[in-house]
Amino acid sequence: MPKLSLPSIILLAVPPTALAQGLSVGATAGVAATYQADLSGPYFPIRTVPRWTPLVGLTADWQLSRPVAVQSGVTYVGKGYWAPGYALNLAYLEFPLLARARLVPLSRIRPLFLAGIAPAVKVGCWEDYTGPNYVRIRYAEGVHCPGPKTNSWDVGLVGGVGMEYSARSTRVTADLRYTHGLSNFYATETAFHAHNRAVLFVFSIARGH
Repeated sequence: MPKLSLPSIILLAVPPTALAQGLSVGATAGVAATYQADLSGPYFPIRTVPRWTPLVGLTADWQLSRPVAVQSGVTYVGKGYWAPGYALNLAYLEFPLLARARLVPLSRIRPLFLAGIAPAVKVGCWEDYTGPNYVRIRYAEGVHCPGPKTNSWDVGLVGGVGMEYSARSTRVTADLRYTHGLSNFYATETAFHAHNRAVLFVFSIARGH
């Protein structure tokens, strides 16, 4: 008997009636490059560097017309920032709600555009220090960081471009997204102004209409 991967099991479990109504579901994976372009406060601005983190999730699309669809789902992604000797690591569950427009098909390949919002709930937080004695501190509940506490939620504006390949009921998409966080993720330190900024490279495979 052939072995099935987890994404294959998820796709095969979708009811055919749901697929016939224009619904596609699938899995996503990729990487996020997070950084701080405007970190400011009493000791800022400081130099920050991109932080590369993996992302995984599930996606669902509703095809409204041939070129236009609404895309949602859930994604686990890491954000925060890195600076010399210090890193603030924030883990989120994002729930993007995006409008997806694909251009007239060129063979089976379609350029596409994405735009929308991505509400997010924080599910983890920890700090890394580097120095003569390397110390990594993480609160057991995974919600509050030492020092300035961080907000438990965020909302990002999302825009992106990509390419889609379709074969029968299977759709493979690769896209590049930029997420611009709207909230200051420091909850108790009003003197600090820090917003999530991330470039996401997302690969997804879905089955449906």
